[in-house]
Amino acid sequence: MKKYFNIFLLLTVMFALVSCTNYYTYKFVNDDGSVIVSKSGMPGTEIVAPEDPVKESTDEFDYEFIGWDKEVGTLDENIVFTAQYRAIKRSYTYKFVNYNNDVLKEEKIEYGTLPIAPSTNPVKEPDAEGTYEFIGWDKEIEIITCDVVYVAQYKIVKNEYTYKFVNFDGSILKEAKGEQGTLPIAPTITPQKSSTKEHTYRFIGWDKEIVELTGDVTYTAQFEELTREYICRFVNFDGSLIEKQKVAYGSKPTLPEQDPVRPKDAEFTYAFAGWDKEIEVVTSDVIFTATYTKTKNSYTYKFVDFDGTILKEETVEYGTIPIAPSEPTRSEDEKATYTFDGWDKEITAVYGDVIYTATYAIKLKINKFSELSGKKISILGDSISTFYAPGSPMNSYYSEEGRYYYPRYCQDVKTVEKTWWGQLINNTKMVLGINNSWSGSTAVGNKVGNGCSDERINTLVENGNPDIVILYLGTNDVCAGYSAETFIEAYEIILSKIYNLCTAQVYVCTLGYSAYTGMKYTDKNRISYNEAIRAFANKHNLCVIPLDEYVMEDNYKLYLNDFLHYKYKGTTLLSQICEKSLCEYNDIEYTKKIEVEHPVPEPKGHIVIGAYNQGVWDTNVYPNNVLLYSYDTLLPGSTYAYYYIVRITKDGDNYRVTGKKDINASETFDKCDYYIMINSTYPSSKFFSDVNVGDMLKLTGDITSGKCEFTLIE
Repeated sequence: MKKYFNIFLLLTVMFALVSCTNYYTYKFVNDDGSVIVSKSGMPGTEIVAPEDPVKESTDEFDYEFIGWDKEVGTLDENIVFTAQYRAIKRSYTYKFVNYNNDVLKEEKIEYGTLPIAPSTNPVKEPDAEGTYEFIGWDKEIEIITCDVVYVAQYKIVKNEYTYKFVNFDGSILKEAKGEQGTLPIAPTITPQKSSTKEHTYRFIGWDKEIVELTGDVTYTAQFEELTREYICRFVNFDGSLIEKQKVAYGSKPTLPEQDPVRPKDAEFTYAFAGWDKEIEVVTSDVIFTATYTKTKNSYTYKFVDFDGTILKEETVEYGTIPIAPSEPTRSEDEKATYTFDGWDKEITAVYGDVIYTATYAIKLKINKFSELSGKKISILGDSISTFYAPGSPMNSYYSEEGRYYYPRYCQDVKTVEKTWWGQLINNTKMVLGINNSWSGSTAVGNKVGNGCSDERINTLVENGNPDIVILYLGTNDVCAGYSAETFIEAYEIILSKIYNLCTAQVYVCTLGYSAYTGMKYTDKNRISYNEAIRAFANKHNLCVIPLDEYVMEDNYKLYLNDFLHYKYKGTTLLSQICEKSLCEYNDIEYTKKIEVEHPVPEPKGHIVIGAYNQGVWDTNVYPNNVLLYSYDTLLPGSTYAYYYIVRITKDGDNYRVTGKKDINASETFDKCDYYIMINSTYPSSKFFSDVNVGDMLKLTGDITSGKCEFTLIE
């Protein structure tokens, strides 16, 4: 154990002695400081240099090792040896070459030197595509930093060539120029080759493929020859097509499988006779027209009596004029006597089977009445004779909206007792059968709303046969533009249907004057209607109710609510006219007096005032319907659409006209002293046109009393 301890002690002493000896380190490093080699040694140790180091070249320099920065000897201290280099400027080669890489110039120069281009521009020889113009080098010439090649660049000036497109005959369709390599553009219009009678030609393209230009070139149109086809039409007599065929030149068309037919007409029956031309080989378009033989048709005409008894019958050729038999007679019966009045239609050439029926003028054997009281009256009319209100003791027949005028549209006829027919019935103590009046209806027509219709006429006897029927139609027929002849034809039908129902006394009303100008209404036609109505009444021994003798141009405004319908004053007049006519026809004394107003126009520029500052329009109190208002009593925003208004202002002893408002104009009134307000339906309205703004008016009477007059100072 002791032995081991001694060995350990010896080693410790030796280590301590060694540690007390100096060691040094030497290093060899490159110029960038990187260590090439590093070693340690005891003082005096020979330093051994490594192999020559290398420094990498840059673009500008190569580097040659020339030694260390200090002499290499023995190691006697820590020491670093740094490699030393000599910089050698690098050289580079530049070349200028042609498009085909032929070297035009080559030279080696130092880094940073500017290459010098060849003194003469390079050349590229022309070829099939064109000539070439030198435009420079492929890159900018800069100071050299590496080997570099400059390649010559050229702009091509392409060759230009002419191309043509020509037709089969050499005529030029298109001619143009294009650069080498351009694709020619064919004409936009398809070439044509004229047809011959035998052939047509279809363009199929050009004689060669259209390719890019390499020289002048001509393209010629090519055509396919086709046998020409023609249109053959087989048509009927009227030009209508039976069959159409396409037939090749030199061939014959095929006949239609079935012969054509021509329908018979009123005059002839037809049989197919062939075609208008020979069927031959086709050399052009052709039309074959069917031809026919014709046989004249025969027809039967008959003349028959009122009851259908045949008086004469004969079959004759088309166009023959029938010969009438001798005039027939019709025996009188308990209702009427009859006089032959001709045939129901004009006798003309026969164009088909025809029947002529004998017509007779009818004169009823009507007993006249000794009194009207208790007699049943029915009416066939239009809106003038309507009235419908639930709960009314009497109404017209139709309750549907739009089929009656009264009482909805008239302010002073609100009860049936104020209608013309209500007053007539009450005044005579007659009894209403049926009032079949329909607003807007005409006599003419075959619809349910027309006076001729069975639906309306048959209702007249629903409450038993009437003793009296009044026909009051025509206003809407005038509006519709029907002629008086057409209107009377409708009245003939109506009368015939009434007589087939009953033996009542029938009265017809004429039409009073109206200034209406709407639709097709004319006063000339109204007058012709009245003439026709009187002739119709005379023919059939009827009584005329002559409304036109009472309602005239000078007074119609007093009686009409609008241009066609009557207000209460008018319905009262109509009832009086009707009562007088019924009495006179039956030889009943009529003791009442019909007072018809025919207002006398005021002198020019003269007007009588009816009231002052009172909104009372009672025509019994103010017959002229002229009122005077002060500004304070007439609201500035008031409008009086149906009144003429004349504004006046005090000017000395007189009054000056300072404004006017026409009817149908609504406006807010300017301030002035007074307003003269004139009903448009009264003759006093003439004053409105007599005076003008600026005129002076003279006052007579007390202006505030409402009893005064104004007169224009000329």
